[in-house]
Formats: sequence, C-alpha cells, structure tokens
Amino acid sequence: MRGQVKRLVAAFGQKDMRQIDAGDLQRIIAAMDTAGYEPKTIRNLWAIVRLIWDVALAHGYVDRTLPKPKLPRCSRKKPRYFRLGDVGKIIAHSQNAYRVFYWVAAETGLRAGELCALALADISTTSVTVNHSVWNGIVGIPKTPSAVRTVAISPQLATLLAGHLQIQRAKAHSFLFSTAAGTPWDISLFRKRKMKPLLCSLEIRPAGLHAFRHFNASLLDSLRVPLKRFRSGLAMR
Repeated sequence: MRGQVKRLVAAFGQKDMRQIDAGDLQRIIAAMDTAGYEPKTIRNLWAIVRLIWDVALAHGYVDRTLPKPKLPRCSRKKPRYFRLGDVGKIIAHSQNAYRVFYWVAAETGLRAGELCALALADISTTSVTVNHSVWNGIVGIPKTPSAVRTVAISPQLATLLAGHLQIQRAKAHSFLFSTAAGTPWDISLFRKRKMKPLLCSLEIRPAGLHAFRHFNASLLDSLRVPLKRFRSGLAMR
C-alpha cells in the first residue's frame, strides 16, 4: 500500500484532488502496463485510489466519485508446487535450521508467515500449533480464524525438532526460527538469500514457499486424506 501511495504522490504531487480525473489515472495505469507490472499490482493501485477517494468524498475534499478506469485482466496462473523428489532433494541438501524449516514447511503446509511466527511453546512431541503469523517483522494473528489450528507431525520430524528446540532454548530465543537477535526470520530475505540459490544449485524450477503448501495439499490428496477436514483442524498422518 505504501508503494502505491508513493506512486500516486510522484504522479500528482501537490495537485488538487478536484483536478484529477479518470484520464490522469488511466495514464498512470497505461504507464505501469507498459513497464511490465503484473495486472494484479495495477488493479491494486485502483483499489487504493478508490479507498482514498471514498474518504475524500466523505470529508468534502472532492464532490464526485472517480469513474472506474480500464484495468488489465488478471489471468489465472497454474500454481507452482514441488514434487516429492524436489522436496527430498531440498531437505537432503540443507543443514541445521534450514533443514528443519523446509521439513516443517513440506510436512505441515503452513503459510510462510505462520512458519516464521512459530514459537517454542507451539511445538509438542506430536504436533505443531499455529497461534500467530508474522508480516514485515510484526507478529499478529493468522490470516483467517480457521488458520489457528494444530497439525500432527511425524515421529521423524518430531525428533528433528527436538534437537532444534534445544539449540533455540540454549540461545534463550522464543521463536523456532530466529535471527541472531532473537527476532523472527524475514521471509523475503530468506527466499532471496537462501531458498533461491538452493533451488538454482539443485536445478529445481524457482518457486516461493507457497510451493511447499501446494505440495502438501497434493500429497494429502494423493493419499485420499479429506482436505476439508485437513484445512479445518487437525491433519492426521
């Protein structure tokens, strides 16, 4: 949102909002489209403008609504997911906390923010419980009410986690995956500095952490585990 507001400020500066019309906004959209921005990013710009305009209209800063501009259509992309062999190679070629992280991501299907917000108290010998999520370094509530859940884990992962928990407790850190200062991992930096180079070295097609989530769902579906039950509560293996 901050990035979109900066773009609007750069385009309009101190221009009175009453002097801004649909043509002005359409030119910004056309410039973004030419620059190669994703349709979703461009549509998000319009969503921000609409929010600003609604507030301005309510406070009398403008006296009319802004017509909806012509927006690029979002095409549905096939989601990227890792195959079983990919996940095996990723885990096998990782060490220490990174190996634990990838294994937890693959076996539980947690979102990136949920993984980084896991606390030591959320881990038991048989399960992982999601209570929080982190975004831009701020720990808050998960994405949806149903995201607060407990997910069963295998004995093999439980053993791996037990060793990692000892290391984290020795550091007096409260998060399962933490920086030297004890703060949660920055998932953007992790993807850029750790995950992307690893995938490149293993000749695995680049993907984000959500690919582990899609892998988990595909694996459960192949095992005929009811995904409705899995998403609503306890995932049994």
